[in-house]
Parts: sequence; structure tokens; C-alpha cells
Amino acid sequence: MAFSGRAAHFQAHLIPDRSDGGVQRGFYLMTFDITAMKEAEARRAKAEGQLRAITDNLPVAITYLDAEQRYRFVNRTGLEWLCRPAEQVLGQRIGDILRPIAYERRREAIEQGLLGRRATFEAESITGDVTRILHYDYIPDIESDGRVAGLYGLATDVSALKNVEKQLGLLVRSDVLTGLANRYSFNETLPLALSRARRALSGIALMYLDIDHFKSINDTLGHAAGDEVLKAFAERLQQSVRVTDTVARLGGDEFVIVLEGLSGVAEPQIVARKIVAGVRRPLEVGGRALAVTTSIGIAFRRDVAAADAATAETLIGRADAALYAAKKAGRDTWRLMAEDVLLEPAGVE
Repeated sequence: MAFSGRAAHFQAHLIPDRSDGGVQRGFYLMTFDITAMKEAEARRAKAEGQLRAITDNLPVAITYLDAEQRYRFVNRTGLEWLCRPAEQVLGQRIGDILRPIAYERRREAIEQGLLGRRATFEAESITGDVTRILHYDYIPDIESDGRVAGLYGLATDVSALKNVEKQLGLLVRSDVLTGLANRYSFNETLPLALSRARRALSGIALMYLDIDHFKSINDTLGHAAGDEVLKAFAERLQQSVRVTDTVARLGGDEFVIVLEGLSGVAEPQIVARKIVAGVRRPLEVGGRALAVTTSIGIAFRRDVAAADAATAETLIGRADAALYAAKKAGRDTWRLMAEDVLLEPAGVE
């Protein structure tokens, strides 16, 4: 109603006036101006509406769990990620809403938050056919007396960021031209392979390869043709080894292969023979048939637990020396160095 030229709110109380005999003679009217209270309620409702509009339109799941781990607030994004309406979520325990495995990923962080300690973690979330990587922050709601009333949860979808990180990791460890492991990846892989060989008491071989007369291919046919040869060479190397073996391009036409789980010098030579034969197959580049060959140096070590021993540098040095010997022998072949002994190819090439 209007009062003194402004909108006003009044609260009225009607109190019956009864005689001693119980007959109602009338009533008393008491009114209170509650305009200030109503205006405060309107301001609060408007602020809550604005806050709800903001939280519902943020690309972040915002939740509030009470001390019994029951949902008391979930914004629209959170409900969409849960694939449930609010009436099925609010008042329910989080352990009853999430799948058991999903709850277990969060349980420790929730318990830590309810003890008054902020918790941050990442977890996979699967809803329907959508998989997300979520970054969580659980922030305790601590009362003035120190009691933890509940906790606020903020979940951000970092799937795109994780995918970019994964792609960058692949770029860091992969050769752009051939898709093989690069020098950086090889430098990580070889020490690990040596450690596995020590534990398994098995042999390990490092093969060092290059393409014979590769420079003349670049000089006569151009670098585009040279790149095609490198890609075809890389593919033939991969076809010649096991999926568990590591093939890497160090740069230019220099390649390495790490063979694990070997019992003797015959095994890497079988692989070398297969590679030499595979590379010899006719290769067509730019409509022109090319004869391509490779030279291989092999360093083999069986007793990798010896103290003197099979460091990565030692294997690389021996493989390089064996490659030099293969080139000196006329190329299109291999040489193997076991310990410090250079061996001629075993069997027919």
C-alpha cells in the first residue's frame, strides 16, 4: 500500500475482544510497519537471484556438502554433469549419487575437507558417453567456533588442457617427420631398458643405423625426396622389429633400435639381417625407383649387472664403433660388438 507517498508494507494483528461471558464484542487491531524488513528481504532475494544466475552460468560445477556429505547446493553445471535434476540430488549423500569408483576417487579429499583442510585433486568423471578430467577444490566451511559445517566444492573441466599437454608431450618425444621416438625420448628410454635388463638378467642390444649414401639422395633428388626416403626407411624398421622394441630417429638419417629380452648374439643379428633385406626392397620416390641400403652397428651386452658396465654411453659408443666397421666393410651390412669384441656377421646375409 502507499503510505506518506511511498510504497509501504504493514503487518496486521487482529485480537478478539470478548466479554466475560465469551461474547465477542469486537477486536483490537495492531499494525506494524515492516517496510524495512520487506525491502531487506527483496534485496536479499535479488542478490540471491543474481548469485544463482552467475553460478548457474559458470562453466564450473559448484556444490556444497554438509557435514553428513549431503548435497545442499548444486549449480546448473554440476547438475548437468551429474545428469540428474535438482530434486534427485539435493539432500542425498554424495556416495549415493556418484558411482562407487567415482566416490572412492573423491572420498579422501572430502574427508580431509570435513576435517578443516583444503583439498585439491584431479579425477576422471564419466557421465553417459562423455569423459571429463576434472580439477577439484574442496574448501571447508568453518564456523566461528571452529566447527566444520560442510565444504564447498569447485570442479573445473580441464580435459582440453590435459589433451593439449598430452599432445605437447608427444611432440616433445616424437620425431615430426617419421612419427618415431626422437632423441629426447631415446635418452629417456635407454637407461630404463638397461634397468629392466639388470632386473631380468637378460641381454640387451643397441642398433645404430643410417642410410647408405643418403646425402647423394638429397643432393640429386632434393630434400622432399629425401624426406620420403626417411619416412619409408622408418616404416621398414618398425616392420622388422617387435612392437615392444624401441625405434628412434636421432636426426638426419641416424636411427637407433633398442632390443630387450635377448639371450645371445644371434638374436640381434637375426633382426639385422631382416632389416638389411627389408631396406633393399625397391623403393619408388617421385615416380623413380631407388635402391636404398643401410649399414648397422650393434652393441650387445648380456651381463648388464656387471660393475664395469653397460651404461648408456658405453652401449652407444660400441654401437657407433660397430657402425663404422660396417661402413668400412662396404656398407649394406652389419657388425656386432659384444663386450669389446667385434664380430663378423653370423650366417648368410
